[in-house]
Amino acid sequence: MLPSSLFSIYQQYKEDTDSVASWLASTAKACGYPSDLLTPTGIQTKGTGRLKGKARRDAKKQNTYVPTPLHTIPKYVIAVKDFIPLAEFIFASKPLI
Repeated sequence: MLPSSLFSIYQQYKEDTDSVASWLASTAKACGYPSDLLTPTGIQTKGTGRLKGKARRDAKKQNTYVPTPLHTIPKYVIAVKDFIPLAEFIFASKPLI
């Protein structure tokens, strides 16, 4: 297990990376980047199927329902290797900021 200081640093790193990725995706889409190349998280992360055995029993016990907000901003999955092409696309489109 990681020490709490390293864990908090890692969590901050992940949050910052997600923030940059979200900004890149939304800005590139606003500049005309083809939206089929940006995959929303809900579409890409598909379940592996039905739970079996103990995992299924535990899931039934938890059975927590969390309603999703009506006005959610889609979160896009972007590989780190796509950061530079997205940034170059935004730069080439010369958006008004």
